[in-house]
Parts: sequence; structure tokens; C-alpha cells
Amino acid sequence: MSCPTTTFCVAVDTAGNAYTYNGSTWTATPIDAANLTLYSVSCPSSSFCAAIDNVENLLMFNGEARQIPTGSEIDALLGSLRIVTATGQVGKTQTATLTGGIFKVTQDRTGITKGLTDLNLVESAFPGAPT
Repeated sequence: MSCPTTTFCVAVDTAGNAYTYNGSTWTATPIDAANLTLYSVSCPSSSFCAAIDNVENLLMFNGEARQIPTGSEIDALLGSLRIVTATGQVGKTQTATLTGGIFKVTQDRTGITKGLTDLNLVESAFPGAPT
């Protein structure tokens, strides 16, 4: 459990749920779509928390439904990152492993593809990158 303030706490359980406390009540929210065991959570502030599950997925919350803000660039030149994103269909996710490049994250906010996340290689972002 992590409590950065007296009116905000987060706890996680082995069924992939997070429980938030607002100073008077606890609310359960499923956060790990694969229902994996969540081991720990850390919240340095009430607008950012990170949790880790039993297969070493890092789950982040920044106060919005989007864990990584749309328009962000992910630098995976020296490592790899497994990311689970929305598909645009309620309850469905897609998984990607990013490695060897710099990738831009975008997410549709309206229309038939609302919630669909795109991960695109950034052109000319590093030596040898496509142009």
C-alpha cells in the first residue's frame, strides 16, 4: 500500500486490482487486464502511481485513462519494453514489444477507433533509422 497524502492511498491485490482510498472510502478498480498477481505499488504523489506484477510488467497511472500520454516518444534503442494497450473495443487489449528504435504513441479520442493505440517508429530519430 502507498499513501502519498492522508486523502489518497492505493493498494493492490493478487487478482490484478487496485484499491484507491479518498480519505473516507475504498474503491476497487481492475488494472491488470491479464489478471496477474500485483506485487507492489508506489505512489510518490496522488497523480502518479506505478505497480509491478508477477511477470515484471510495470503498470503506471498518471490520473488519466492513458498511462502513457498520447504523443509521447518511447526510446527503446538500448533495451526493450513490453506494452499493453487498448484496442478500441471494450475489455480488449493488444500487446507489443518495442526494441531497437524510438516509437511514438498516439491514441484516438473520437470516432469508431476511439481508444485504439498506435505505436509508430519515429523516422530519422537515430542513426540508421528509416526516413
